Amino acid sequence: AQKDRIFYPEIYKSLNTYFLLILIKGILLENVLFMEKILLIGGYGFLGSNVYTALSNEYSVEVMSRFKHGGTNIQGKDWIEGNITSKADMEIVMGRGYDYVFDFVGLINEKEQKHYDVSVTGMQNIIDAIN
Repeated sequence: AQKDRIFYPEIYKSLNTYFLLILIKGILLENVLFMEKILLIGGYGFLGSNVYTALSNEYSVEVMSRFKHGGTNIQGKDWIEGNITSKADMEIVMGRGYDYVFDFVGLINEKEQKHYDVSVTGMQNIIDAIN
């Protein structure tokens, strides 16, 4: 029983990730004719980097993160420094005129307040900067 609790969530997580990538790519490639710019916030993680790979050959994709990570396929010209918890950073980044914004920021092993800051305050900063 313990093995099932560990193994099955990993399969579920992986399948959901691939379905999301297929959905995003299908929607963008089939239904959007003239997309100019896409922003991936938290694009250096597993999900964000795979979305970057799926879209960067067809579209102008930029990745915002607090710092540049090594070992990924994200081009240096596509990286923008910024922190989702900073209202000022989000206003500057959103001023670059994106057609689509995807938030892939996620934390592992952080305190509850940090999760709140990133998930709730960060999303509010995105919404405020877009408006």
